[in-house]
Amino acid sequence: MKKIGLVIMAVLLVWLLSGCYAAQVTSELNITSPTGAGTKTIAAEVLKDEADHPTDAGQKVTDNSKFFPNGVEPVVQWLKDNVPEGFTVDLIDKSDRWIFTISYSFTDINDYNAKSKLLMGADRWEKEEVADTVLTAEAVDGGHNVSIKEDARMLELTFLKYFEQIYNNPDLFDPKKGDPNSDPTTLNDTFNVVNIRVDIGSNVTDVKMNEEGKTVIDIDASGFIPEGGAAAGGASDGSSNPATGDRGIALYVTLATASLAAIVWLAVRRKKSAA
Repeated sequence: MKKIGLVIMAVLLVWLLSGCYAAQVTSELNITSPTGAGTKTIAAEVLKDEADHPTDAGQKVTDNSKFFPNGVEPVVQWLKDNVPEGFTVDLIDKSDRWIFTISYSFTDINDYNAKSKLLMGADRWEKEEVADTVLTAEAVDGGHNVSIKEDARMLELTFLKYFEQIYNNPDLFDPKKGDPNSDPTTLNDTFNVVNIRVDIGSNVTDVKMNEEGKTVIDIDASGFIPEGGAAAGGASDGSSNPATGDRGIALYVTLATASLAAIVWLAVRRKKSAA
């Protein structure tokens, strides 16, 4: 049995932060078609200095910014330069936190597995014997019942692919936070994999990864995809442009209006000719 470790969406640098409060690493997988098209986002949230501490009431997070000797922008740029082509790196800069994200889209389950392996690295994937994500779809009235099964280690292993390099790059990360006489914060103490979310149609599955005494082996999720391939607001082809569901109706109304106008024009013309 495979041990879980953390979660899959890992590429956000936010993870680096830790110390007073570790970076929170999560992922969100959105399946929008019975063949497995959709999107995935891996995120790492790092609290800024003086943010309210989430678990210690009345306390503030301190010195997280010192993990980044040159600020967070070089970390974002490093990620952009080092993730494979076709993956999107973003930084959400909020008043009390940074959120680093890596996202990608895919056209079916095979494309998802291929891109996930590319992001993690084929060598690590094979060394750790990560299993491909399996999707099953059953045709039912009005659409498909869809389920997936995924190796729960994927998020942590993907995260470590990039964070290990950032952690060991003194221009990007300082585990001693500027104090050469202090004990360094270990790599494993700088982040927590906390949650894996899977959306299939309108059904949401949230798997908590950091509950004490709990070991997650696989992520199992299921949901209903309506006829037509995509869930409401989703893109069935894995593109970044969401399907609205209104285009077919709008086209029909437009054609019907044009046809009615043509009939009226023709009737008037005939009437004038008869006169």
